Amino acid sequence: MGSEKSGQRAVEIRFQESSLPCQTIARQNLWPPWLWRSQTGTQKSPGVDQLVFNWIDLSPLGPLVDSVMDSIDKSLHFLLPDGERRGSSCEEDHFLCLQHEAGHFLVGYLLGALPKRYTVPSVEELRDGNFEGGKVEFLGFEFLRETLNNFSCIILGGLVMEHLVFGDSEGHYSDVDKEQLDKALKWLGFSNSKANFQVRWAALNTVFVLCRHHKARLKLVEAMAQWQSVGFCIDAIENAIDGRQI
Repeated sequence: MGSEKSGQRAVEIRFQESSLPCQTIARQNLWPPWLWRSQTGTQKSPGVDQLVFNWIDLSPLGPLVDSVMDSIDKSLHFLLPDGERRGSSCEEDHFLCLQHEAGHFLVGYLLGALPKRYTVPSVEELRDGNFEGGKVEFLGFEFLRETLNNFSCIILGGLVMEHLVFGDSEGHYSDVDKEQLDKALKWLGFSNSKANFQVRWAALNTVFVLCRHHKARLKLVEAMAQWQSVGFCIDAIENAIDGRQI
């Protein structure tokens, strides 16, 4: 595969304004960041092994959350130069992109952001030099300070999905997400400690949601691999969830 420009490889998550009201979480709200502060008396987030939510022991998620945080930290310090990417075959690249975009799609839908369309490059397109990458566009969701919690989780959905499937983040897709979230937090004026707190909170929530809905992940990936419609993908999620809370 030839060299490609970083802009061409960008994995996009687009939130478009519309006349429709922003959807809200119908099943169950994520536990908010202030819950950690009230439990610990500090702005510093506790370890995952200190958290129990709705009688669910979250300590088994600790290693995965730590791995996600390490991946984010390494990526922000060691971004690949323009025109470079980590080596992989077209087949591997397609499968990686498919899993990554499914993570964004599923987390976004579960948190009330209605997917409008998605794109995953086929193996043939990658072989032909089409390096536009994948993307998921959402309708009726704006990036505001009030929606930061959901935005953070949706951004990390692809990265966490990679960790669940591959045990690590391959990089050239997730790097874009990490940089996008980092820029958003800096734009909001977050200090380094506050930004780290927000990202760790989002990582824990995203890991919890995707682990909890393993069946929905599999069904969604299967549907997206067949380039099914957004409506079909949503039906696949709903049938897999079958009324379960987030």
